[in-house]
Amino acid sequence: MIKLIIFDLDGITLNTLRDLTNSTNFMLSSLGLPKKSEEFCASLLGWGVDVLIKGVLGNYKGDYDVARELFTNYYEIHQNDETKPYDNVLNFFSYLKKHGYLIAINSNKPHDRVVDLCNLYFNNYIDYISGDDFINPTKPDPTRTNLILQNLGVLKEEALYVGDSEVDYDSGVKAGIKTVIVSWGFRKKEFLLKLKADYLIDNMEEFYAILKEEKKELLVVAGVIKDNNKYYAARRGPYGETALKWEFPGGKVEINETEEEALRREIKEELSCEVRVEEHIITTRHEYNKFILVLSVYYLTLVNNTVPLISEHLEGRWFTKEELFKIEYPEADKIILEKLK
Repeated sequence: MIKLIIFDLDGITLNTLRDLTNSTNFMLSSLGLPKKSEEFCASLLGWGVDVLIKGVLGNYKGDYDVARELFTNYYEIHQNDETKPYDNVLNFFSYLKKHGYLIAINSNKPHDRVVDLCNLYFNNYIDYISGDDFINPTKPDPTRTNLILQNLGVLKEEALYVGDSEVDYDSGVKAGIKTVIVSWGFRKKEFLLKLKADYLIDNMEEFYAILKEEKKELLVVAGVIKDNNKYYAARRGPYGETALKWEFPGGKVEINETEEEALRREIKEELSCEVRVEEHIITTRHEYNKFILVLSVYYLTLVNNTVPLISEHLEGRWFTKEELFKIEYPEADKIILEKLK
C-alpha cells in the first residue's frame, strides 16, 4: 500500500525551464559567450547547478567561480519570473492530501531555494523537503531519499518516486522504490522509454490509476458528536468485516461532494439530526482485506435542537472519554480516540 510519494521539483511539479535558461544566458552574455537554447539547457537539468553551468560553458577557460556567481545571483532574483506549476499538479496534491498520502520533494537544487519555491507554490501540501545541503551526496545517490523514508517512517515498499529524467529513475532504483516517470518534463519521451521505469505517464490523470491499481480506495468521513463532555457512538449491524463494532457515524463521500457536505448528509440520513461541522481531527488510511479506507474525521455540534435517532445501526449511546476506550472499534477508528480532546 502506497503511503508516500516523492517528487522531483523541476520538470515534474514546477516548469522552471524558462527562468533557468534566462539565468544561463545572462551568465553567458556577461562572459561574452553565445546563448543556449531552452532545449540544450533542458538536456543538462536534473544533475544540479554545476552540471548545467559546466555544460553550457564548454571549453571556457575563465574563472568558473565568477561564472557560477553570475548565474546564481541572477537566478535568485529572477527564479519566479516565469516559473509556474504544471497543469493539474495543485489539484493532484490536493487529492493526495485529502486521501491521506504523504508528499515529499527531493531536488538537486540548493536546499534553501527548494524550500522557498515549495513555500511559494505548494504551501501546506509538502510533508518533507530535501534539497542539496552540500553535506549529503546529490541524486541519484540514495542517501537523501533514504533520509526522507526514515524521517517520515515509511518503508521503501510503501513509496513511489516520481520524476522526469534518468536522474530520478536512478534515484528510485538505487533506493529500491518503484518509479513513475513523466513525459512532460525536460527529457524526450523516446529517451524515457529506454529507462524501463515501473510507470511512464503522459499526464497527471494517469497517476490516479496508478494509485488505485493495488486496491480500491474508499473515501469516507466520520463525525465525533460532542455534548457536555460526552461523545456519541453507534454500533454496526451483524455483517461485514466490522460487524457489531462501535463507530463514529458518517459515510462515503460522493463524487463532487465536499467532506463537510457528506457529513451533514450522512448524519441526517443515519441519525435524523442536524449538525454543524467543526474542527478537523485527523485523516487516516487503513488497509482492509478488500479495500483501503481513507477516513477523515471532524468534530460535530448538534444544531436546531435535534437529537440522534438510530435508523441504520443496532444502537447508539453517549459515552464519556474513558468509556470510549472500553468498547470495540474497527481498526480505522481506534486512532481517533488518541486525538480526542
